[in-house]
Amino acid sequence: MKNITVLLPIHMWDDDHKIMFKNAVESVENFYNDVKLIVIAPTSISNEISIDTDKLEYKILQNTCKILIYCFNNVK
Repeated sequence: MKNITVLLPIHMWDDDHKIMFKNAVESVENFYNDVKLIVIAPTSISNEISIDTDKLEYKILQNTCKILIYCFNNVK
């Protein structure tokens, strides 16, 4: 039974963020028996994301909520 779900929001997808994303996935991959990974990204980014694993259960969700994006952009 997987008791933990890790939410990984992605807002940008450049070379630096791709490295950080790979590191984040690798950091939870060893716990594949206990952890599910959910990646949340804008539609334009979510189509480019791929996860190279055969152990980790994961989903890639498209964030289409403009209100949520607006809120994050205006947090100071």
